[in-house]
Order: sequence, then C-alpha cells, then structure tokens
Amino acid sequence: MIDGDTVEIRGWRIRLHGIDAPESRQLCRRNGKPWQCGKDAANALARKIARRPVRCEDLGRDRYDRIIGRCTVADGDLGAWMVSQGLALATWGRGRREPELVAELQRLRSEAERLSLTTALPALDQALKAA
Repeated sequence: MIDGDTVEIRGWRIRLHGIDAPESRQLCRRNGKPWQCGKDAANALARKIARRPVRCEDLGRDRYDRIIGRCTVADGDLGAWMVSQGLALATWGRGRREPELVAELQRLRSEAERLSLTTALPALDQALKAA
C-alpha cells in the first residue's frame, strides 16, 4: 500500500478514482489530539485488501500522469469503502453522477443502518451528496 488512495499492483501505482485520502505521513486532529490519519487510512486499505485479488478498471491518467483506476475486491469498490469508513473524501462526480459508486455507497449505507453503525452514516451521507 502506498497510502489510503493509492495501491501498487505488480509494480504499477494506481490512484483510486473519486477519492482523496491523507498522505501516509500526514497528521490530523481528532478530539483535539494529533492523529496519524494517513497511516490509519493506508493500514485500513491494506487490511481491506488483505491478500485478496484486486481488480482495477483503468480510467486513464490524471494531470500528474498517474494511472487512475476504479478498484474492487470481492465485496465492493475500494474507494467507496474508504469514504464509508471516514478515511477519505469523495471527489468524484464534479457535476456528473457515477452510477456504480452511488449504488455502492447506497449499499454500504443500508448495511451500516442494518448493523446500527451510526458513526459511519455522516461520512456516507456526505459521499452520496458529493456523488
């Protein structure tokens, strides 16, 4: 794992489409205290993948010539999952809806409600609004 929004697969670095996560060395504040948000985001993404096959759809290159991809594991879109965990911000859309990501976020929100994971709901609502 490079950081919370970039994976490396067979030597290729792929930036996850539609999200922005803290850099791996970035510090944030939570409850007034320093928090290693970048490290936590990268570690969470690594645990989510956990040696499972990752499939990425190549969506082209960004303005910095990085590969942009929509990446998934068996149980869903990695970018949407990072947003649902509050570890990344949704940046997709910019005026156009991304149907697959919206559907995945709606699925994650329903699952969070079913499991009474109320702390995940604000991040999911924010992501759905941005999508």
